[in-house]
Amino acid sequence: EGWWNELWFQFRFSRSIDMDFGFLNGVDSGTQQGTDFSAKAYGMTIDGRFFFGRKGKLQTSFTWTTAKEDSGLDYVPPEALNGYPVGSGFRSNSRMQYFLNQSVSMIFSLNTIQDDRYADFITFQGEIRANF
Repeated sequence: EGWWNELWFQFRFSRSIDMDFGFLNGVDSGTQQGTDFSAKAYGMTIDGRFFFGRKGKLQTSFTWTTAKEDSGLDYVPPEALNGYPVGSGFRSNSRMQYFLNQSVSMIFSLNTIQDDRYADFITFQGEIRANF
């Protein structure tokens, strides 16, 4: 059992730039494999969107978190604390979508995770879509 809270502040700097700033915190407790746990987490996130006219956008987010387990356990279940592991962590997610013309577009995504569960984790995905 537990709770998770996110407080967001949204800003529009111009017609082509939006930024969101968020604060995260939560508490979870329960039993995993016969062992009781009680954990809390807090952090902050920045999410920005940059628009290239009507041709596309770049969306990037950065999240820093710190999670602690009160009983001294090194881990909590993956469902606890909204998926954040015990310790300090940093995640980033970038996605760019761009329309070359009315029938061809490109989408690229880059994700990184640096925490106690995933060290130097990077994924990249790209696709080109065409409608003829």
